[in-house]
Amino acid sequence: KVPDAADFDSKQASSMIETAAKQIAPFDLLSYKVEGIIGANRPMPADGLPVIGYAEPCLYVAVMHSGMTLGLLAGELAAFEVGKFQASEGNGFEILDEYRPSRFN
Repeated sequence: KVPDAADFDSKQASSMIETAAKQIAPFDLLSYKVEGIIGANRPMPADGLPVIGYAEPCLYVAVMHSGMTLGLLAGELAAFEVGKFQASEGNGFEILDEYRPSRFN
């Protein structure tokens, strides 16, 4: 279990690096020193679903808690939508319709 960022210290970070170093032999991880720790929260939309699309003209958002698993696909779809479609209802990929920012209006 990874500690909460508020309780995380450099000793724990160093321990994690040592553990990783045993698994990733080609890299000299033990030569690195923990200089600082920054904790952050992942974005979590109110309904738990991703938010992908134009929040307003010229402002495209892609916010989701599951960015590690959905980031690649969401990025590809977002790049295509920004490049090809205008910021108006009815434009874009139908598969993203239930994830549009407009659902919060």
